[in-house]
Amino acid sequence: MQERQERKPKQQMPVSQLAASKRFGQYKKEEKKNIKQAEVKEDRGLGKIKEAWKEFMELRILYENIEVYECADSDFYLWLGCAVVYGIRPTERNIQKFGLSSPIKEYGDVFDCSSALGEFVSSLIEVKGMVRARINLRHMDEEIDSLGLGNSKLLEISGNAVDNLGEYNRGIIMLDGNAGRVGFDMQRGALVIKGDVTIDAGPYMQSGIIMVFGSVKDAGHGMNGGGIIVTGNAQNSGSSMSRGVIIVKGSVGIAGSEMNNGHIEIFGNVMEAGSGMKNGYIGIQGNAGVVGTNMEGGEIDVEGEIGSIGNVIHGVVLQKGKTIMQK
Repeated sequence: MQERQERKPKQQMPVSQLAASKRFGQYKKEEKKNIKQAEVKEDRGLGKIKEAWKEFMELRILYENIEVYECADSDFYLWLGCAVVYGIRPTERNIQKFGLSSPIKEYGDVFDCSSALGEFVSSLIEVKGMVRARINLRHMDEEIDSLGLGNSKLLEISGNAVDNLGEYNRGIIMLDGNAGRVGFDMQRGALVIKGDVTIDAGPYMQSGIIMVFGSVKDAGHGMNGGGIIVTGNAQNSGSSMSRGVIIVKGSVGIAGSEMNNGHIEIFGNVMEAGSGMKNGYIGIQGNAGVVGTNMEGGEIDVEGEIGSIGNVIHGVVLQKGKTIMQK
């Protein structure tokens, strides 16, 4: 009797639980698994949006000190946001959850960023609504030139693009590889290059954003609007540019040669800056070799050391916030 009494609780199941087991037992594990996967997916999607928001605000705060609308187009921040949110596939639910998470709270003391939030959310909506197209170049025998010509979609490319990527682009192109020339006469939209640009980025571009996560040989030659962001180095930047914003987080060989107008911001060192420049602004966080050779106008602002100042005809040269040359 004692043995039966000891085993009895292990064999007995309450009537309600037994009934539920008979009706739903075979589906229980599957339902629980699906719900858990959906929640994880939503959390990851929201997390990616929050990470992109922080990157967007870092650049937005930097641009707040630049008179963007004097040197770029009116939807500049929209395309900046599109470049930052590349690779994210936002859902309506995650966009709404992001908006309810008080994202501007930590930036309230910096500036009125309600407009920045609107620009970022608009970028998410823009990316969400675009028709996506994918192409893999890694296993192709033939090289492809002029890919993304006049693109108006969200084009995702794997592999290296030879030359003329995104000419007259009006959509979003994301390249996971290296490229030769990108964004020639780009009209609007965004180009995101995860590798290097071996020829030039944004020559004669009119609008939009180009973001390069590697290095560039020549950035923004003759550009007339929009913005270029280079994470690595650039041999040349902003030669003969008339309008637009170029940011190089690495070092630059020659910056702003024959520059007509616009804004160049360099976080690293520069060998030569402002040779023959007629107007515009060049900001250098690092050291500069020669500045202002045959300079006819504009402003060069160097935070580090200056090797020498050329024969400035007209213009302003500052070092560590103090004017050292003005004609």
